[in-house]
Amino acid sequence: MSGFTSYHDEPNNDIEEQNETGTPVASGDYNDLVDREVSVGFIAVVILMTGVLGGLFFVFAEKYNRFIRFWAYQTIFVFLPIFLVQVLLAFGMIFASDPRGWTTANFFFSLFHYCLAVFLAWHAYRGARTGVLFKVPVVGSIALARALNAGPPPTGARLQLL
Repeated sequence: MSGFTSYHDEPNNDIEEQNETGTPVASGDYNDLVDREVSVGFIAVVILMTGVLGGLFFVFAEKYNRFIRFWAYQTIFVFLPIFLVQVLLAFGMIFASDPRGWTTANFFFSLFHYCLAVFLAWHAYRGARTGVLFKVPVVGSIALARALNAGPPPTGARLQLL
């Protein structure tokens, strides 16, 4: 993936030493690099489980981590159209003379929405540990382009997670 940087690609200035197995030991608030990767994966899962609102929050709250920004943008681009269709189906249930068809359609659309969120959350968590992104066709490329436009952290600044 050209241009995409994650914790696996960036130089880590927080590493002070290596332990006897050759694993880097980080200074500061983190015990090792795995804690950082799990935190990023957890944040990506939270973004997906909170939907469009979580995506919007993390687009504005996270300025430097491209992995988190990618999942925030992808969540917005995938789930905003789904949310709008569900709103239309809800209005159909309200104004229809026989809402059974609208209710059934809304139920299956909600089930699809939930299953897609769980599927993407699994890929986001796994991607944080392996460094591989799962891009949804069409919107994944747009989300990646937006995430790559995030500026680099200021020199000397430590990357801080929530």
